[in-house]
Amino acid sequence: MLGALAREYSVTLCLENLDDNRVCCTNLLKIINKFYNKESAIDLLASLLVYNELKCSGRTHLMKKLGISERSARKIIKKLLDMGVLMKRKYDTCINEEINSDFLLENSILKINDRVITVTSGFCSSILETLDKNIVSLRDYIVVLNNDPECIELIGYYNSEKQQFVFPRVPLDYTRKYEKELAKMKLNRDSIIVIWKKYRPYRSIATLLYGLYMICLKRIRGNK
Repeated sequence: MLGALAREYSVTLCLENLDDNRVCCTNLLKIINKFYNKESAIDLLASLLVYNELKCSGRTHLMKKLGISERSARKIIKKLLDMGVLMKRKYDTCINEEINSDFLLENSILKINDRVITVTSGFCSSILETLDKNIVSLRDYIVVLNNDPECIELIGYYNSEKQQFVFPRVPLDYTRKYEKELAKMKLNRDSIIVIWKKYRPYRSIATLLYGLYMICLKRIRGNK
């Protein structure tokens, strides 16, 4: 058997007024625009993933999970507290479930040999259309954000309406082995799939989200 499901966790971002609980370009812009610049955005998005998994955590856990300094952890926690994404409790800092329950992305991780596949589910169909038309740009953004041209192998998506995996500009013969394993997950939501050569917990997903933000920004500016 090529692979086994390693673990599954949920990513919650505070995106308001989303009737069907799916994230679209406007929602990505709403949350990430609060982060000021790409450096802080990656750290903050990665930290949100940590807090959503642990629910409550101190700066020591954040330092270990992300490999950052105590000073950086303090700054990140303060920023997320100021945004209302985190809340202080008596002995700990916790994710604000009331705010973050407005939107839910589900992330699953699949390991196949030396590759790590992340499946991020819960997007609206327009995000998939934007990805399909900007697949090269998205790949470039992820590579730059990771500072590693060899960090990813493939990017694709799952169209839940057509029940179809799509890897733009990649021959079917090359993707068939991955699709066979992905099919076992029985996906039922529009999802974005990344096959990583070099996967970094939390940060890799954060760079994907920021890359999506950038192509969404490009699309919206192009429509003006």
